Amino acid sequence: MNKTIFIDIDGTIINSQRELTERTLAAVHAAQRAGHTVVICTGRTVNRAAEVTVPLGVRYIIHCNGAGIWDIHTNRAVYERPIPAADIVAMCEAAAKTNVVVSLCSNEARVFASSIPVFASRAFSDVIEEFDTITSLRAYLKRKDVLLVATLGLDIGEFKALKTNLEAILAERKSSVINVNQSRILTDEDMETEPYKSHVFVDWVMSETSKGSGIAKFCQIFGIAKSETIGIGDDINDMPMLSEVGISVAMGNAISRLKKVATYVTSSNDADGVAAFLEKMVLATVSKGS
Repeated sequence: MNKTIFIDIDGTIINSQRELTERTLAAVHAAQRAGHTVVICTGRTVNRAAEVTVPLGVRYIIHCNGAGIWDIHTNRAVYERPIPAADIVAMCEAAAKTNVVVSLCSNEARVFASSIPVFASRAFSDVIEEFDTITSLRAYLKRKDVLLVATLGLDIGEFKALKTNLEAILAERKSSVINVNQSRILTDEDMETEPYKSHVFVDWVMSETSKGSGIAKFCQIFGIAKSETIGIGDDINDMPMLSEVGISVAMGNAISRLKKVATYVTSSNDADGVAAFLEKMVLATVSKGS
């Protein structure tokens, strides 16, 4: 039976050098030729995921941690769950009093609700615009829906304080916006100067929005049974994805919580873990049946 395979990007289908290896590419293409559907499921925007979706030749991407589904072939949204503009403005006004940066992710790319700092401009390749006033931000929000808000900072103490403040502001507003914590401090080898070697971030989306809800919506739209799905991931935001699929796969480099709930644990992203699973559990089944 053909499967729909949902695969995360960072820490999963690409290695720690951010490379999509020839072995992984070949395994995914073989799975597609065998009749399986591969869908990228990521916290990235559509544009930033293109370095993976284009060579893979996939049609659909669940992006912004499940807040949107995009059809690459038609260049149109299949599904979106945007954040109310008023909530975004309130978050940006609070963040403006700190050194924490706010980036806004749409179905295409991201913009910054401030001047873009060095660490952020090096970390993200999909920045299309920046705003230095709330007025210009409001104007942007009138013409574009935002699916995910990312807060990024260098000072962990200041970052945690703002996170708590934002939670209080959103609660007071009776907002449905929640945060999706990432488990790791991101490091970037391109950031050579000491202050910019690492940063912390938290994504904010509408409540009940996750990679799992994105998969559930995708399966509802296209009539796919849970028993026909596979999910592969490595981090805490992949937990909802793995609980929403029939077969769950944790990478060898995944957090321990993910490994404990997964059906299978494959090798790490630096050892072509996605390819290893596909070759053994998906493509081998095809060969036996042929």
